[in-house]
Amino acid sequence: MAEGHNAVTFRLQHTPGQIEFDSHTVPYRGIVQQAVQNVYKASRRSYYRFYQIAYPAKIWSLGVWTAGIWAIERYSCPTNTINTLIQSSTNTIESSWRIVQSYTLNLLLSKLPYQLKPKYPKRWLAKLVLIGSSWVVFTVAVRWWYRLLLSYEQFLYESPRQGYSWKTKIWFLLLKLFRGYPQLYACQGSLPALPLPTVRQTCQRWLDSVEPILDTEEFSKMKDHAVEFEKGIGFRLQFYLRMRWLYCDNYLTDWWEKYVYLRPRAPIMVKSNYYIIGQGNGVTTSVQSARAAVAVYGCMLFREEIDDETFFPQMASGVRPICMGQYEKLFNTTRISKEKETDEIVHYETSLKKSNHIIVINRGRFFRIECYPDKRLLSPAELQDQF
Repeated sequence: MAEGHNAVTFRLQHTPGQIEFDSHTVPYRGIVQQAVQNVYKASRRSYYRFYQIAYPAKIWSLGVWTAGIWAIERYSCPTNTINTLIQSSTNTIESSWRIVQSYTLNLLLSKLPYQLKPKYPKRWLAKLVLIGSSWVVFTVAVRWWYRLLLSYEQFLYESPRQGYSWKTKIWFLLLKLFRGYPQLYACQGSLPALPLPTVRQTCQRWLDSVEPILDTEEFSKMKDHAVEFEKGIGFRLQFYLRMRWLYCDNYLTDWWEKYVYLRPRAPIMVKSNYYIIGQGNGVTTSVQSARAAVAVYGCMLFREEIDDETFFPQMASGVRPICMGQYEKLFNTTRISKEKETDEIVHYETSLKKSNHIIVINRGRFFRIECYPDKRLLSPAELQDQF
């Protein structure tokens, strides 16, 4: 019961003459530390969300944008475009405020003293509206241009050994300028949707894949079937697939997860998932507990990078970002077996509260090991002692 004894925050000691109240400072310190960590993580999450919304535009560009509008308004002639937009925004806000006041707040505001009645919005509110809306338009335009850059695919068919074309080199340069140093999921909203091939392209790719394993007569029959499919039901199926493509960034992900990963009944661990095949961080040893400790330590460090979103996104050819959506469910995720034909994936959010333990299975027995007993990740040597 040592854990329960240490968890007690307050203790009352009753004696015949008096009652002593003992308060431990360690639980207070732990509560405060946990609260500070939660606030810090929540603020970082909010910053990352805002960063992702603005990306590839930089957050500091909002300050530059504000300073630019303020300078134009202050040091240019009163009839410039910025002042005209601000005055129009002010008139629109005041008109909207009068409508709201007259129809919804008139009864309440009439009972307030004159000193407490709200005044009409001033010019500074119109400036904020103009700055915010114009900056949003700017970020949308930058993201649209960045997404257009990411749609370039010619680099996939060029080899670095033979050299890239000038068009691809210019594309590399523009992409690096726009990309910067993104967070883990910053590029997700800018990636182009998975391209949808036409029915003819699909049939031709299928014929190319079966041609090496069929003789001439069988391949001729397959060509007839492809033509029949293209002119028949293929057109209707392509229409349904096009409708799905319009509202999905990747029309194939859900189907792949359901029909390829969740429905098959073969063992996933040995048939699909391969983890920690190497020795781990270059450590070569035959001691199982040491190998397990190094592997767990490396996984925990990797998990911290994913939770903090400091892990740099993977890049095709070292330049073009690829989708990192699978990393969201890399940890704190399990597959629940179902009696029906399809299993279920359950993911536990870790924005503020997360589990800091692992489960070790040895000879049919399950053990729980805390990897952060004192808010600090155990070293490989300490983990080896636990094992």
